[in-house]
Amino acid sequence: MKKKVVIIIILLICLISLIFSEDLGIENQDQKLWKTVEDFKNAEPKIIKAINLLLENPLSEEIKDLNDFVMMWAVDVPYITLTINTDYVSGLYKEKDNDYKYMGVLTVSYLFGNLLYILENPSNESTEFEAIKKSLITLIQVYDKINQQKQDGYFEFMDNLKTIYVNNELDNYIISIQKHSKNK
Repeated sequence: MKKKVVIIIILLICLISLIFSEDLGIENQDQKLWKTVEDFKNAEPKIIKAINLLLENPLSEEIKDLNDFVMMWAVDVPYITLTINTDYVSGLYKEKDNDYKYMGVLTVSYLFGNLLYILENPSNESTEFEAIKKSLITLIQVYDKINQQKQDGYFEFMDNLKTIYVNNELDNYIISIQKHSKNK
């Protein structure tokens, strides 16, 4: 009986991965999917959809290929440069906390939050401030999902950042770090 349940679960996972991949038009990731700027631009709606799915399901192993797909696009896209400004998330990378189990998930979610903001606000009106804010909010939302799914998801820095957000102090947090960074 257990063997049948395991086989059914594996088939279900494969089916879910196949559905997501086909829905997003991801056929063969071994080939270079984007050769021109136009190819990258045409892929943007798929990338946005994929990021939203990944952020909604940050711990899902079934859609790991989707994560790789977005990362491959983000690394290769010629007109967007993504960086992680560690001033805003320095607490993620303190030496004593480097063994936090979900560090990679949080780092990728911060990066994907930034990418999502850039893609959803392509005009020159988008600002660094708003991109950072979107990245931090995305980070907090993913942290919440981790805590809902895992008992070992607690991380003091993230809990403090969440409190700042809940208390509507995120703008002040960003401004204070910007001021501090300029004074260095």
